[in-house]
Amino acid sequence: MSLEVLEQSGQEKERIYASKIKPIRKQGHWLLVTLLLANVIVNETLPILTDSIWGGGWPAVVISTTLIVIFGEIIPQAVCSRYGLAVGANCAWFVRALMWILSPIAYPISKLLDLILGETEGMTYKRAELKALVSLHEQSEAHFGPLTNDEVTIIQAVLDLRDKDVQSIMTPLEATYMVEWDQVLDERKVHELVDKGHSRVPVYAGSNRKNIIGMLLVKKLVTYDPANALKVRDFAHAIMPVPVLAPNIACFDILNLFQEGRSHMAVVVNDDEERIHAAALATSDPYSRPVLNVLGIVTLEDVIEELIGEEIIDETDVYVDMRRQVPVPRRFKSPRIPASAAPGTPRLNGSTTPRLTGTNCAATPRLTPRLAPTPTPDLLLPRGPRRSRSTLDALAGSSPPSAGARTAAAGPTAAPRKQTRSSGLSVRADGGESGGEEDASVRGKGEDEKTPLLRG
Repeated sequence: MSLEVLEQSGQEKERIYASKIKPIRKQGHWLLVTLLLANVIVNETLPILTDSIWGGGWPAVVISTTLIVIFGEIIPQAVCSRYGLAVGANCAWFVRALMWILSPIAYPISKLLDLILGETEGMTYKRAELKALVSLHEQSEAHFGPLTNDEVTIIQAVLDLRDKDVQSIMTPLEATYMVEWDQVLDERKVHELVDKGHSRVPVYAGSNRKNIIGMLLVKKLVTYDPANALKVRDFAHAIMPVPVLAPNIACFDILNLFQEGRSHMAVVVNDDEERIHAAALATSDPYSRPVLNVLGIVTLEDVIEELIGEEIIDETDVYVDMRRQVPVPRRFKSPRIPASAAPGTPRLNGSTTPRLTGTNCAATPRLTPRLAPTPTPDLLLPRGPRRSRSTLDALAGSSPPSAGARTAAAGPTAAPRKQTRSSGLSVRADGGESGGEEDASVRGKGEDEKTPLLRG
């Protein structure tokens, strides 16, 4: 196995060396018997030679043993442990010649071993062993590895994907956002669909949420006018059928299903095949079809999250994991005002939006809105000490106006500015929420005594 890896992905010299050794290594038993026979011949011949030279006795035993240990064990193993590939490639011709010389004895024995034990194959790893091997190549503070932590996580997640079934990654039915077949898509419901951020929403009929008849493609509602107050059933072109899956199907099979392009959402059903087939052949009336035992739904995003071993969080997600109901940590909250808020709609703090009529609309001063700067998540500046108007004028190099002039200049706008302040929530420059007098989301032009917002 290592020779095949080197032959395909090694350097140029390594590929050449591997190509020379691989043909000999494939004949494993023949090579093994040849090397063992040659080793035995050398070990038995050397004492005979030393005995004839030194006249036998202890000197011949000590010299032959020393030569065998040093030149037959220590030096070859020390050299081959570091340069084994190069030594094997350069000695391939000699080993091949030795195999043919000893073939009258070695070849029959090797064939007998092949018959009894089977032919030798390259070493392969099980999934658990391969995961452990990959983790050993991970970079850490203790040692430098060729793989980063994210790469190891993705590789191990891919190896585990075949052993995971759809029931372990699905979103339970209780945590699934759905719409009813006869639901009226008014302005409130359309805003709700947009706020959820889903591109596909399951559609059910009646009071039973398990009676899923399809999925609504939200992008088909881009040109829809909520003033028409149509029902979900009126969007037949936007409701697509949903594939039905058994809970024990492997995640790899689901990925292949999603790659076909028929759907990016599937319903997980724990029911027999006859009822599933009957539900698929049911009439167009959603109330007359048999209700299956729906456990939940699974999407392409769920499979990709298992594929990379990490959760994918977008801008509209409320939970990191829908199965465990882990909320998304949000450091900052931005004020969001609906495009068409109805007059008299309750605000977050309990107050209501003032209803403008023909009389008080003209009396209300028009304010120039000024949005507060978006806080930077990586840098929060502390609010500095509040400076008076005279301090700011002194820093600018001009003399501050008199108290009477400031009162006269601020007089016409003081009263309307108090009227326009409400107790609604606002966003400070440090990312917190405040209300009442510290409203920073909308200001009038005359509010020059406010502390300027600090930008990160």
